[in-house]
Amino acid sequence: MLVKEKLQEYYAISPFGEDGDINKDIILLYAGPYLIPMPNSNVRREAIPYHDLHHMFTGYSNSRIGEGEVGAWELGSNCWQRPITVLLNLGGLSTGFLYSPRRMCKAFLRGCRSRNLYSLPLNKIYTSKVTEIASYMFVDGSNDNNRLINYFGLFGYFSLAVLAIPFLLVWGWLYAKINNKAM
Repeated sequence: MLVKEKLQEYYAISPFGEDGDINKDIILLYAGPYLIPMPNSNVRREAIPYHDLHHMFTGYSNSRIGEGEVGAWELGSNCWQRPITVLLNLGGLSTGFLYSPRRMCKAFLRGCRSRNLYSLPLNKIYTSKVTEIASYMFVDGSNDNNRLINYFGLFGYFSLAVLAIPFLLVWGWLYAKINNKAM
């Protein structure tokens, strides 16, 4: 079976419809315990097919924890080529880290022993067999897990800080607005 066919099957059972919500103007993203509306930028639209393929190949769900797991997996698999993926994955990781830090750590370590698809052209991926892409992604290798767990902890706490920034900005704005009215 070709990857494109498998992805169509995946979209048929996913909550995002047949195009993975690529064409929506506003999307909802998990950030901690919240769903936050966000404009669906062109940069995000370019990254989504890869992200969805990673869900499909890793088996991580589209739930809050599943989004965190795929975010941790992508960070572990070196998604740094696309800054938007790092930001989106930190948001997903912040959610997963709140609910299941152990599963996030396992997904991150699995990602460290894997390759993501961001460096491959989508047309090449779509026209490849599922087994070929799976064998490309899942590399058998060992890493220094203690060092990696330390990095994961750093990512986890950093993702929580990223989650806190918008709330601190809103709180600061409200605080300033209230104090200006009091004067």
